[in-house]
Amino acid sequence: SSGKSESKAKSQPKKTQSKPKSKPKAGGLFGAKRPKKTYEGEPGGKADWFLEEALDTVYDPHGTGKSVKGATILARSSEGNVRVRDVVRAYALQGRDGVLELAWTNPITEYLIEAFDAC
Repeated sequence: SSGKSESKAKSQPKKTQSKPKSKPKAGGLFGAKRPKKTYEGEPGGKADWFLEEALDTVYDPHGTGKSVKGATILARSSEGNVRVRDVVRAYALQGRDGVLELAWTNPITEYLIEAFDAC
């Protein structure tokens, strides 16, 4: 009967082998981890570089995972829309004072400026 018990033990699948672990998802409790980028170019070209290359470094407070684009509208009014590219270019030229008052109604404006300064 010892032969039977050995064959039974072999036929059972091994439980020590687990499925290959999937990569941990980026992010966590407070939004996704964002990549770090540094601008190394002409002094006047940082705004355009930031809009093309580094918008993925902007903090996403709600962890939506939606990427911010240059054409993303931050605020609307009867006088016109305030877009991400307007805020970045105005800030690059004139600092905080150059950014339209309307843009400050959206919290992403603050995160845009933080990300811009970090590059």
